Amino acid sequence: NKEIKAKESPWNMRLAMILTAFSCVLIGVYPKVLYHVLPYAGVESYYHAYTADHVMGIVQLFLFAGLVFMLAKKFFDPHNVLVLDLDYFYRLGGRAIAWSCDKILSDSRIAVQKIATRFRVSIVNLGDNPSLSPKRRPVGMGAGWAIIFLFVFGLIYMSVG
Repeated sequence: NKEIKAKESPWNMRLAMILTAFSCVLIGVYPKVLYHVLPYAGVESYYHAYTADHVMGIVQLFLFAGLVFMLAKKFFDPHNVLVLDLDYFYRLGGRAIAWSCDKILSDSRIAVQKIATRFRVSIVNLGDNPSLSPKRRPVGMGAGWAIIFLFVFGLIYMSVG
């Protein structure tokens, strides 16, 4: 019998939750701690969080929010309908991007890959036996043309400079 053990959250997450809970309780019990970090000096002199008006206002807010929740609880139950929010447009855009990546980019990559493969195969075939190449020219002819071009460019460079 293997027991399923719940994975424990990391220590830094637990520390953050503990510090947040502690600061919420501290500010609720002693709000002057918060008043000292607010940008306007002297807030505690004219604002008091626990006056009867503030406490009754918050109690009313929670009571009416609870009442609305209890009356509209059936609307919050899960139901099997598709709710189209703004994410519908993001999903359409995502489908268009996925289609373009799948069709256009992938097809162009395959075409380039085929061309590169044909070029590589022709170079390999030429290197295997250069004498079988239909357009074979002697090496001396290419070297001669290179020397002639270098000579002409050298003359132009020397005459301009």
